Amino acid sequence: MHKAEVAEWVLSLVVSQERAAAIVGDLMESDESSGRVSFWCQIARTVVSMLWNGIAGNPRWMLGLAFRGMLVEFGLTFLYFVPLMILQYALFRGLLPERAVSIIRPLSWLASLAAEFQAGRWLARRAPGRELAACLWIAFAWILATGVGGIVYEAYKGQWRFDTVSIVVGGIDPLMYLADLTALTAGAILVRRKSLRVIAG
Repeated sequence: MHKAEVAEWVLSLVVSQERAAAIVGDLMESDESSGRVSFWCQIARTVVSMLWNGIAGNPRWMLGLAFRGMLVEFGLTFLYFVPLMILQYALFRGLLPERAVSIIRPLSWLASLAAEFQAGRWLARRAPGRELAACLWIAFAWILATGVGGIVYEAYKGQWRFDTVSIVVGGIDPLMYLADLTALTAGAILVRRKSLRVIAG
């Protein structure tokens, strides 16, 4: 794929396809004199700038959407985990061979990713034009909720320490968090790409 097509695809995640094509066209004209590194730096700066506009615009509404998205994630996760709970019950009752235990963890990962993907689609439909910004807001909301939850839990145990970083990071599995965020973003991108195709058609 030509770099112009890649750049347009990346930009179309945060701006309309027409604007993405116009930006890339302008940058391609100056690419011969400024170089490839400068071209991609300009693309990155544009993406970050547009993302920031989406994040900073109406933060109260976006934060509310993020917390509603978290409730949707909880609901979907429970829905996807019901078959796993049935499977675990069957294992506990001896209705399945013990080797079936080995599939529990991979299936739980898949269930979590599927729930996040569907939540990303839900989120994108409620934040048209700011799909990726909404994903970043929900990522921030998770860290905030985990941090507050950790502080409350430590305070309840009477062992609270002013060490917010360890509380927040300690409550999150970085690998699973990144995988969930990737699935969430993929769901949002899918909805955005479909909406852009509808507009273009």
